[in-house]
Amino acid sequence: MAAIQATRSAAADPASVALLLAGPMANGMFSDDSGLQVEVAPPDRAGIGFGTSLTVRSDDAVVAWGSMTIQPAAGVGTTMSVALQPVDGADRVALQRWLTRALSQLAAAALARASAA
Repeated sequence: MAAIQATRSAAADPASVALLLAGPMANGMFSDDSGLQVEVAPPDRAGIGFGTSLTVRSDDAVVAWGSMTIQPAAGVGTTMSVALQPVDGADRVALQRWLTRALSQLAAAALARASAA
């Protein structure tokens, strides 16, 4: 089954985004009314950016897993890219919708954090 992919820009530097994902609120940041829970591994340095892995669960069952890269964008900001591998029978449309919202939430949180600094 093909991976579900999404990319989003954030008006914050890669280290700020990585710090958000390394903190205690990272796992809750991607949760919403869809009922999906997300486990985010602490980001590791990957070249000039960062990388991390994600596990997406629904009712304690894994529905997808994948990786996220956090790289400097051309000019200013950050590009966040996620590739999720859904398990057989997973609702791909719901996962794509959730992933798009989750990356938007992360971009907004990174901007808020950068603006507060």
